[in-house]
Amino acid sequence: MKLANPALPRRRLKLVVGAMTLGVALTWTAAADSPSKFVVFGKDAPVLPVALWMEDGKPKVARGADTKNAPASATIIESVGYNLDGPSYRRVTFPKGARFSPPSNPASDTILYVLKGRVEVTLGDEPAVVVGPKDAFRERAGTITKFHAIERSELLETSIPAQVPK
Repeated sequence: MKLANPALPRRRLKLVVGAMTLGVALTWTAAADSPSKFVVFGKDAPVLPVALWMEDGKPKVARGADTKNAPASATIIESVGYNLDGPSYRRVTFPKGARFSPPSNPASDTILYVLKGRVEVTLGDEPAVVVGPKDAFRERAGTITKFHAIERSELLETSIPAQVPK
């Protein structure tokens, strides 16, 4: 991983979601020397179907065209990617009633912010909690997370280097 070029500008971006405005500070902490993207417009962001299922007690995933090979019992969600030459964000949409556990990445935590809907989340051995609009939570690296979409839900997610719990 390259450290950011200190000469890179720090930028501020206002993200407007419906009637809600979020202030988001973007800095390039691990990016190319000359980032080519400052803005990714929604119309240009790739939409990717993602299939999630359990096999032999382990979470499995298929993306894009590979989702057609997923078992009929798989949950299909939609992921829209916003890649900014290093930092990336995904808007994920869960259909009402979806139940799944995504595979955990041992090298990174995932931060999720709920834009719409309500989702019951179980992080590892913690008790289940229901999150809704304006709530945020973190999936810890290596921890199995279970999701149950109580209603159609949209979340914004990004990955960060794994944090050691205190």
